[in-house]
Amino acid sequence: MNPINRWTIRQLAAQCIFPRIETEKYFSDSDYKKEQINLVKEGIGGFCVFTGTMASVLSMTDELQSNSEISLLFCADFEHGLPMRLEDGTPFPHAWAMAKGANTEQIATAIAGEAKNIGISLNLAPVADINSNRNNPIINIRAFGENLEDVEENVSSYIKGLKLGSVAGCAKHFPGHGDTSVDSHIELPTIISSLKELSDLHLKPFIKAIDADVESIMLGHILVPALDVEFPCSISKKAVSYIRDDLSYSGLLITDALDMKGLKGFYQEYELPFRALEAGADIALIPANPFEALEFIERNIDKSQDLLDNLNKSCSRIINLKKNLKLFNYHNKLDKMDDFNIPNEKLALNAAYNAIDLMGDKNLIPIDEKRIVAGFAIIQGEDLSAGASFFNLLAQAIPNDCEFGFIDSNMEEVDLNSIKNGIDDCDMIIIASFFRPQAYCGSVNPDLSLKEIVKNFGFDKDILIISFGNPYLNDFFDYDLYMNTFSDSYSSIAAAVMKLSGRNPIIMNN
Repeated sequence: MNPINRWTIRQLAAQCIFPRIETEKYFSDSDYKKEQINLVKEGIGGFCVFTGTMASVLSMTDELQSNSEISLLFCADFEHGLPMRLEDGTPFPHAWAMAKGANTEQIATAIAGEAKNIGISLNLAPVADINSNRNNPIINIRAFGENLEDVEENVSSYIKGLKLGSVAGCAKHFPGHGDTSVDSHIELPTIISSLKELSDLHLKPFIKAIDADVESIMLGHILVPALDVEFPCSISKKAVSYIRDDLSYSGLLITDALDMKGLKGFYQEYELPFRALEAGADIALIPANPFEALEFIERNIDKSQDLLDNLNKSCSRIINLKKNLKLFNYHNKLDKMDDFNIPNEKLALNAAYNAIDLMGDKNLIPIDEKRIVAGFAIIQGEDLSAGASFFNLLAQAIPNDCEFGFIDSNMEEVDLNSIKNGIDDCDMIIIASFFRPQAYCGSVNPDLSLKEIVKNFGFDKDILIISFGNPYLNDFFDYDLYMNTFSDSYSSIAAAVMKLSGRNPIIMNN
C-alpha cells in the first residue's frame, strides 16, 4: 500500500465510500458481481452487507478481500444479531429487551463473534437514541429504553462487549433520533430542542459512547436547528465541528445511509457523498450510485479545499481502524466457521425470557389445559412468518383445543362475524401483535379499528395481549393480561410461549 499522501483523488474518495452489497445478488447475478469487484479495484474502503447466509457472506467477503489491494472493512446492521440482515445467525432480542434482561455486554460479545466469523468487523450498533417519543416510528424497541440511565448504561455495555469480540462499534443516530415522530427513511425529521436540552438528555448516551472509546458515530438524517438551521447533521459542517471540538471525538464519523429519502431535496443523489465528506464525515454510507459519486468528487474536487483536506484525514482514520482491527492480516481464508449455535441460542433465550414484562391478571398463565383458546396475530405488512412461528410453537407447547388465525383492519364485516361465531366456545383470546419499528412503514401503531375488533372478539372471554414489538400497546387494547416481550425475534417468541406454558429456560452462568 502506498502512503496516503501519494494516493490519487479518486483513490482517496473511494476509500471513504462504503456501498451497499447484496450477498444473494452477488452470487446470482454475474454482472452485479463484476460491478462490486470493479468497485474494489477502484479502492473502495468497504461495504455494508445485506442478505445471504453466514456461509455465503463468508465466501463473498473472502473473495472480495482477495481482490483488494487495501484490506476492506465490511460493516452491517447487526443491532440484535445477524438475522437483522441475514438468513441465519443467533436471533437475539432487540435492544430494549437486552436492557431488561441485563446481559447486554455478553450478547454484544456473542454478536461480535458471529460477525467476525464471517468477515464483518464493524457492527453499526449500538443505538444510542432515547425513545422519549412514544409515537416514534423507527426507534422504539431498537433503543435500550425510554430513560437516560438505561440507555447510557447499556450503550457502554454494548460497546465493551463488541470490543471483547474484536469488532468495532458505531453509536447512532447522532444527535439522537428518539424524540422524532417521522421516519428518516421516508422524510426528514426536525428536532426543535435547544442545545442545552439536547446536552441534558439526548447527547449524553453519545458522550458515554465516546467515554467507552467507541470506534465510530453515525450522523443522523435529522435537522437540528440548535446545531445547524440549514443542513441535516449527516451533511452539516457545524454538527461535525460540534462533535470534533465540543465533544472532543477523534474517531470515525459515518453518515446514515445516503439512499434514504430524508435527504431528498438538498442535493442530487450523486452529489450527496461529496457534500457529506466535505462537511467532515469520514464514510459516506450506501450512496445511491457509488460510481457516479466517485466521478462527481473527482470532477469537482478543485472547487473545495475543505473536501481535499478532509479526504486525507478521513483516509488516515479509516486505515488506522483497519490496522487496529488487524484487517491487514486478513488474507487467510477460513476453512470453516466456528460453531456458536448452542451457547448463543441459550443466551438469547435466557435474555428474552428475563425481559418479559406482565401487567394485569398474572394468574391467567400458565394457561390451564382445560381452557379453550383462540389466538389471532396482528401483522404489520405482509410477512406472516413471525406470527406463524408463534402459533406453531404454542400449539406444540400446550395441549389445549386451539384455533389460530390472522386479522387485520381491512377485513370485511361478514368475515369478522364468521370468525366471531367460530370462537363462541372459546373462553380465552390471545392477541399477538407484531407491530415494531420498520423502515418505510411510518408507524408502530395498529389501526384503531383493530381495537374494536379485539374488544368485540373478547366479549365475555379473558383477553391476553402479547406485544412482540411496540411496548406501549397496553394503552391501546383492552385486556385481562398484557405481556411485553420488547422484541419479535425468534428467541422472544419462544420465551413468550415458555411463559404461557409454564416452562423455564435453562439457566446459564455468566
